[in-house]
Amino acid sequence: MMGFFGLGGFFMLAFLFLGIIVFGALYRGQMAYSVRTASLRPQEVLRARYARGELDREAYLRLLEDLEG
Repeated sequence: MMGFFGLGGFFMLAFLFLGIIVFGALYRGQMAYSVRTASLRPQEVLRARYARGELDREAYLRLLEDLEG
């Protein structure tokens, strides 16, 4: 037997390392998104949400009027 660091142990460590890298990349991307949106004006954030389809036209116009009025 080769012990823990045989072929199975190597793959377990490789998957663990890969998981840490993927988690770090996703977390870093989320943090970059929150920092980027924090520096935008409210109208720009609203426009981006409308463009992504998070808001329908009526909600977008109502919220835009609330922000500008």
